[in-house]
Amino acid sequence: QSTWGQYVKLINMAREGRGEGFSVLVRQLRFESSPDLVREAFSKFGEVRDVYLPLDFNTRRPRGFGFVEFLSEDAAKTAVAEMDRTELDGNTISCQLAQNRRKSVGVGVCVCV
Repeated sequence: QSTWGQYVKLINMAREGRGEGFSVLVRQLRFESSPDLVREAFSKFGEVRDVYLPLDFNTRRPRGFGFVEFLSEDAAKTAVAEMDRTELDGNTISCQLAQNRRKSVGVGVCVCV
């Protein structure tokens, strides 16, 4: 595919919000950990597209896990290898590649873009 064709494809994906990302599931986050703190910790492995920390529907408090979406698969894999079983904000976190892309952003979420 030509460079122009790739460019047009990227523009169309961005317009439709369907750009493919690679998500890392992060568990054992402190309830007080912010999306900015998580983004800062993971951005050293590559460009972070999104940080998603779900909130409990009833209490509106964080649920203790989140997703970090990278633009590249290599960055996501490196982040898992380097961050799994390390300390972040006072907790030992666990990281793994997400099995499926997380659900789209909606009610009950805290997002840092």
